[in-house]
Amino acid sequence: MHHVRPLAYTFPYFIVFWVVFLWAFVREAAVIGRARKGVAAAHAPDDKGSLGVVMLTQSIGFVVAFSLAWMPWGQFADRRAAFWVGMAMLIAGAVLRRLCFRALGASFTGEVRVRPEQHLVTAGPYRWVRHPSYTAGILMIVGVATALGSWMGAVLAFVLAVVGYAYRVRVEEQALMTTLGATYRDYAAGRKRFIPFVV
Repeated sequence: MHHVRPLAYTFPYFIVFWVVFLWAFVREAAVIGRARKGVAAAHAPDDKGSLGVVMLTQSIGFVVAFSLAWMPWGQFADRRAAFWVGMAMLIAGAVLRRLCFRALGASFTGEVRVRPEQHLVTAGPYRWVRHPSYTAGILMIVGVATALGSWMGAVLAFVLAVVGYAYRVRVEEQALMTTLGATYRDYAAGRKRFIPFVV
């Protein structure tokens, strides 16, 4: 089978791809590392395995995206345009994640952990949607897959990310509703989960 070399492995595109990739995901690795320790130490009984589900679906998504990028079928017609669109999505997702980190402060954890004294954050991106950090996560993984040049990889990465985050959202909202009660119900009633006024 004739393989296609992704632009992410071709000079000078690989410089842009890997610099942006590392900038976007190094901080993510630190968040996941802390979250895994919290789950392992049983500090996050509300998580119900959602961290593991998100990590699994995203890991499969990355394997699929990087594998399909080399296949001759399922490629974007204009791979250069796809590369730059994917890079823009990855950067946008990473910036949105950092805005979420800043808005939540100490409340931002990689695992589901709701404290009785926790305050509901409605600043920054949380003013518009309930789970902007998950919107950002989807943007990031789909951005990587798109930049790699395979529309099939991008679609599958999107589906896997949505599946993982859908379970996480169900677990997280149940925990928030249980702990924060009417405060969270009122907040949720006025905002969509991922995209303002849409979904």
